[in-house]
Amino acid sequence: MVSTTALDLELAARLVALGESPEDLAALARHLPDERMNETMFRRVLDLDLRHATVWLLRHSTHLTGPGTLAGDRAARPDVVAFLPRYALATHIVRRVLPFAAFGYDTEIVLGRGPAVEARRLRSFLTALGLADRVRLISGRRDLRSRLDAAGIVAVTGRISTLRHIQSRVGPERMLGAAGRCAVVIGGSDRELDRLRRALAGAPWPSCSLARVFLNGSAKASGKVSGRYRRVREENLQSDLPRLHPSIVLTTSERWVSAVRAQGYHAALVQEDGSVNGLEGFACDPVFGWPGDWML
Repeated sequence: MVSTTALDLELAARLVALGESPEDLAALARHLPDERMNETMFRRVLDLDLRHATVWLLRHSTHLTGPGTLAGDRAARPDVVAFLPRYALATHIVRRVLPFAAFGYDTEIVLGRGPAVEARRLRSFLTALGLADRVRLISGRRDLRSRLDAAGIVAVTGRISTLRHIQSRVGPERMLGAAGRCAVVIGGSDRELDRLRRALAGAPWPSCSLARVFLNGSAKASGKVSGRYRRVREENLQSDLPRLHPSIVLTTSERWVSAVRAQGYHAALVQEDGSVNGLEGFACDPVFGWPGDWML
């Protein structure tokens, strides 16, 4: 069998080539478009995801036997069944399937309910990524039941109710789940939150969730509601975050980044234009076990 190191570098080279060719990137995006975005925005999102994938592969290819990586004896690796939503399918494949398939896991995809996706388009997308021989689609319920029983890892992206149902079937020790409901934004004032709301509304934010909850984290704010936005306190994060269950918390303050991460969720600094400094850790789910995108 081809060594894991060669396999990783070969796939990384393919991803680099896609990132350097606007024509190839545009063709890749056309295979599985994201209906929530226009073509230009989707290409930017897909390009960013591919760049993260390339960095992740190169980093892991230099630590093939280290603890916490996906490396090791191929015979000891379990099969993976990945449940994906039908929306944003391309980016979910890059984030939640590619990391397993890249290291030789036998990976199978199960699509959630929603508009039908042509198998031909899905296969062409996987082929363009270099994953066609490593990933297959499970379609029948009978096949799914048998594959769930055999799978060593069941990776699920979806609603909390869906993850709880699957977890009751396979057990928490075999499941990695990402069920983030939304992006939460913590700002230092109403004025700052107003600016961030406008910026994030038009930014090509590459996430499975939109920024829906805006909280005032100012130490000067008083009461439960400060002006137009509800107040958040550090001492309440332990109860507030599980209730909101965010995919990510965006903030302008390092203080909140540290406080949120201490509760097991992912936080990142956001700029006034809506840009974010890095997406490693997105969708970290302390309830269902997903360590965050590019954190395997």
